[in-house]
Amino acid sequence: MIRSGLKSYRACRRRVGDALSARDYYGAIQMLIAIAYVLGITPFVVTHSAKGESGMQQSWYGFVNAISRWVLLAYCYTYINIHNESLIGYFMRNRISQFSTRLHNICGIWSAVFTFIMPLLLRRHLQRFIEDVMEVDRRLDRLRHPVNFNAVFGVATLVLALVALLDTIITVTCLVCLAQMEVRASWQLIFILVYELMAISMTIVMFSLITRTVQRRLNYLHTVSRYKGGV
Repeated sequence: MIRSGLKSYRACRRRVGDALSARDYYGAIQMLIAIAYVLGITPFVVTHSAKGESGMQQSWYGFVNAISRWVLLAYCYTYINIHNESLIGYFMRNRISQFSTRLHNICGIWSAVFTFIMPLLLRRHLQRFIEDVMEVDRRLDRLRHPVNFNAVFGVATLVLALVALLDTIITVTCLVCLAQMEVRASWQLIFILVYELMAISMTIVMFSLITRTVQRRLNYLHTVSRYKGGV
């Protein structure tokens, strides 16, 4: 019984270790791409072949999801604009708040276009960028300067956790304030509040990590070139 318990513990530990580790750049950003895929920010999903090779693949659901999210957001913005409903208006109503509400609704629709439609049009650039990063990683590995993908995965997980915590605190605070004021906001306004936080936060995180990825690779290449020059 003790041996079977040790085997189960080791198997569980191995599974947890595999889940918290990454063998390549696809594995390091798999969680980030999956969340962006569900939110409709990108139509790509990380897949694994029978040989264990990873890659990004487009999905018809990704296109339908992105377009449907934009249509839903456009409907919600139109609804709250017609009914003169806004989060700011529940706390303060004057000419400035009304003007900012109109401006927010107009900018919100255009932001939804750039957040959900533009990534579909520029999807090949994102895929080509990831492929270029993978090629750089392979060459660095041949030069015996491999990238620590576990560190990349850890940073991405930490940033996602912090962003999720911040979005949760902001959302709960707004909902509690509305409840204390005995305000019954429409589901369209609540959906915009929650989805704006999630989509904007994820878009910023994704492109910030991509920028950080380029910086890390440049630092690696600079280190390798300096090392080769010293030799």
